[in-house]
Amino acid sequence: MRWTDGCCLKDHSWKVVSAKCPYYLRSWGVLVDAMFYWIGYGDMYNDVKIDAIVSLDLGTEEFGTVVLPEGWFHPDRALLLMEMKEMLCLVDLSEYHSTMDFWMLKDSKKYMWVKEYRIDLGMFNLNRGFITPMDHKEGKFFMKVKNVNSESHLEWYDVENKCFMRIDNLTSRQWIWFGLCSNGLFSLGC
Repeated sequence: MRWTDGCCLKDHSWKVVSAKCPYYLRSWGVLVDAMFYWIGYGDMYNDVKIDAIVSLDLGTEEFGTVVLPEGWFHPDRALLLMEMKEMLCLVDLSEYHSTMDFWMLKDSKKYMWVKEYRIDLGMFNLNRGFITPMDHKEGKFFMKVKNVNSESHLEWYDVENKCFMRIDNLTSRQWIWFGLCSNGLFSLGC
């Protein structure tokens, strides 16, 4: 289903899209330039290794797939998709969670991926924890960190200075939907 903006139907409403998605999808999608993207899996019971990045063109209402980055990218360790600098970004972790790489889809027609950032995660004990980028703004990443003791907190990562800064007095539970909510706001023209 998709939300129509009034151009196809007289009022804002949901419309059933006839195209069938060829993969099982995990988590929410990412909207970049009138295309929705998801991480797709061939097996609904195995969401460890990604099989494809699935796209839905909102203009044609057709599903497609995006070629994954070549080289040092590891499909078993793909973490998430996000929009960054008006491009699709794929985030993956190194084998021992010591680094996080940000792959940008610079050319969506030729599937040209570029590793834009690499963040050293050595200061965190992520053996049984995780770190999730939630937003990116003005050269800083907003991240949720959950350590081995299941304690969560928030951090800013400064790309230029290559350093983390803990955000005090906020728990990640209070701000877990920050990225989703702030990106979902739109002007009413008032």
